[in-house]
Amino acid sequence: DSAGWDNAAGAWSSSLHRATTLAAGRLIDLAEELRPITEASRVIDVGAGTGAATLAIAAKTCATDMTATDISQSMLDNIHLPPPTTTSSHHAAPHSSRTLTRQTADVHHLTKTFPPSKKTYTHTFSNLMLHVLSDPLTAVHQMHAITDPAGGILALSLTGKPIWMYHLWQLACQTLDPTFLVPDLFPTRWCTPQDLSHAFHAVHATDVHIETFDTEWPFANSTDFVHWFRVGGHPGIDFAVQAWKGDREMALEALGKVHDEMRHLLCLRTVLGVGRV
Repeated sequence: DSAGWDNAAGAWSSSLHRATTLAAGRLIDLAEELRPITEASRVIDVGAGTGAATLAIAAKTCATDMTATDISQSMLDNIHLPPPTTTSSHHAAPHSSRTLTRQTADVHHLTKTFPPSKKTYTHTFSNLMLHVLSDPLTAVHQMHAITDPAGGILALSLTGKPIWMYHLWQLACQTLDPTFLVPDLFPTRWCTPQDLSHAFHAVHATDVHIETFDTEWPFANSTDFVHWFRVGGHPGIDFAVQAWKGDREMALEALGKVHDEMRHLLCLRTVLGVGRV
């Protein structure tokens, strides 16, 4: 619900923004291979969160008409387009010519907020959002409905397996109780290339390309990682922590040790896909 993601806004923007931005950048590149984003393009970022994809679109492309939508107003409030700098991409549109519309919306009912009869989008992005939904296919159909039927681009990404944050917490707690398992908050979640293939097939997309993309681990050290668990705010992390009924401080101490032992293995794995509608 919106309240849970409102509480996550600060934690999300501070800890995961860079990693999700890297995934967004690759997704944008794939989308532009099918249809370049120009000053005439109409671009929407669905489930924008704190704006990783929105900001990457602004930095990498000529887009001037951009919309960011999320169920959480607090997430959207964290999106601020920076002024142009000398290091900005030469492809980026002048800051003064851009418009960014921030609009809360439920992804399962996008067409109520964005009626296709009034406007469709040349490029519809969803970056690392579908895997937290109980009904992702409905969301894909809704995104398809607001995308330009004359060759609009649908660009989607998922968090792949394993989700190391939960896996490390489980391993840490198992040093104290070997029987402990983290309950799956999203038991039917999409996380594979096959899931995205199913999504694009369901909306009859063409020129589909799907790939797995690994980005750097978003936490500099075990102190930063453990702090994220201790402070809380992210619904999934809070759910995992609350499932542990033993001594929480002992589990957090174990988490730091497990993180250090496995640091060389860690990355944020994503699955990216683009298609033409």
